[in-house]
Amino acid sequence: MITKKIIYCKNKKNQTIYGEAFIPHSKGPFPLLIFSHGYGYNMSYIEPEKLALKGISVYQFDFCGGCPNSKSEGKSTEMSVMTEADELECVIEQLKNQKILF
Repeated sequence: MITKKIIYCKNKKNQTIYGEAFIPHSKGPFPLLIFSHGYGYNMSYIEPEKLALKGISVYQFDFCGGCPNSKSEGKSTEMSVMTEADELECVIEQLKNQKILF
């Protein structure tokens, strides 16, 4: 079994970044994989449940404006390598406070 948890954070423009954590249902600590998709994709690119069943916590998120199906705020015309780097830093900081993932 695994636990799925939705975890939001905000980027520097105060836009909401949507993400989902998949946590193994056993005693941790667990390694954590953060999945960051490429331009034109979204977080549905991998199957995080399979990794969580193997004892790896997974957090997948949509970059703001990453694609038309993104669950995060923002327009694709505002997305760049620099905004991706900033948003990944926001995600990492948010996840540091989520003790359930480790």
